[in-house]
Amino acid sequence: MAYDEISALLGGWPGFVIRRVTRSPGGTRSGAPQVTIELDPVAGATRYCSRCGQATKQVHDVAERRIRELPILEAETWLVLRLARVACPTCGPTVEGLPWLDRYARMTKRFAESVARLAQVLPIKQVAEWFGLSWDTVQAIDQAELEARLGPVNLQDVRQIVIDEFAIQKGHRYATVIAQPLTREVLWVGRGRKREDLRPFFELLARPGGLCAPRSGGDGYG
Repeated sequence: MAYDEISALLGGWPGFVIRRVTRSPGGTRSGAPQVTIELDPVAGATRYCSRCGQATKQVHDVAERRIRELPILEAETWLVLRLARVACPTCGPTVEGLPWLDRYARMTKRFAESVARLAQVLPIKQVAEWFGLSWDTVQAIDQAELEARLGPVNLQDVRQIVIDEFAIQKGHRYATVIAQPLTREVLWVGRGRKREDLRPFFELLARPGGLCAPRSGGDGYG
C-alpha cells in the first residue's frame, strides 16, 4: 500500500506527507509495539501563523518534534516531523498553525479527543494505563475537554467546599478532589494532598468572582 493511501486511511496530516514508516517492539510506556511515522512538509505549501492565522511562506527556523498519534493496530504510534516557526509579518517568529495539532502540543488533536472520550466513562488512572500516559496528562486533557464543553467552573456562588483525597498509584501517591457539599459538583482535581498542591485551586478562588474575591459593597471572604 502506497504512503498516500495510508495517509488517507488514517485521516492524514495536512501540510505533510509520509516519508517512512517503521515498526519496532516495545513502546516507551505501555510495552506495546511502536510505530513511527516520519513526515516531510509539502514542498512550497503555504504556512499559517498559529497566533493570528495569517498565511505566509517565510520560515524563520525549524525544529524536530515527536508527536503522539492514535494507536495503529494496537501499536503505540508517534509522528516525527520538522515543525516550522514562520516569520509572520504581524506576530514575528511563531510556530506554524496546523489544523490537526494544537500549539506546542505533544499529541494530535484526535489522540487527545480519544483520551477525553474514554475519560468520560473510565477513571483517569485506567485511561492513563491504557494509553501509556501519566495521570497528570490524562487529567489535564479531561479538564480541558470539560471546560470546552461546559465552560469554566463558576466559583462565584461557592460558599462551602469539601476536600477529599484518593490514591492514584501504588506507593502512596495521591490526588485531591474539591467539591461543593450540597450539589456534589466537582470544582477541582489535582495531584498531591499537601498544602502547596492545593495552592492552584485557592488561587482560582482569589480571582474576580471566586469565593475569596471581594464582593460588591466591599465585603470579602477569607
